[in-house]
Amino acid sequence: LYENFLKTSLIKRAQEDKIVEFDVTGFSSFCDPKERLDGPTVGHGTGMAIRPEVVERVVDTQEKKHGKALKIFLTPQGKKLDQPLVQELAQKAQEQKHVMLFAARYEGIDERAHQEYADYEVSIGDYILMGGDLPAMVLLESLLRYVPGVVAQKESVDKDSFSGAFLDFPTYTTPPREWKGHKIPEVLLSGDHAKMEAFRKDQA
Repeated sequence: LYENFLKTSLIKRAQEDKIVEFDVTGFSSFCDPKERLDGPTVGHGTGMAIRPEVVERVVDTQEKKHGKALKIFLTPQGKKLDQPLVQELAQKAQEQKHVMLFAARYEGIDERAHQEYADYEVSIGDYILMGGDLPAMVLLESLLRYVPGVVAQKESVDKDSFSGAFLDFPTYTTPPREWKGHKIPEVLLSGDHAKMEAFRKDQA
């Protein structure tokens, strides 16, 4: 699931430039042959959850390989992801150097593993998905933009929507100057940088 994602665009280039590296591994890799990684949930209800001792093995093994990690669990109960949280996590990630993202399926991960290991619990929104893998990729894309060298133009990161008080302004290409009756605003063609900046700020 992660293979194409990690071979795409800026994320691929960041790895080629040795800015970041990834170690993607499944919970099942930390189970003995024929050992289940999950167990039935306790109490009224159905479903299976990932057992806490499997998470323990993941943490112990990966931290021995890569050093102590900032551990982020993707979960519906987590703090909702927004740009201030992305910036906070990006700062913590750059200080820690090693980040572990826990993306569960089934009914999630045993709550005791959250209590023991989670530095952050993050949700990407109030809706249901089949697992935490897509949220992990969303979080990765948003975090990696703040890693120096991943996005070539720092100004693009600083001025993007939700990074400050404004959203992004509308963008146009030329040619064409007019398309299906829609024209590029004249102010953007005027060459007057002060007026262009004022227009963009107003639109944002």
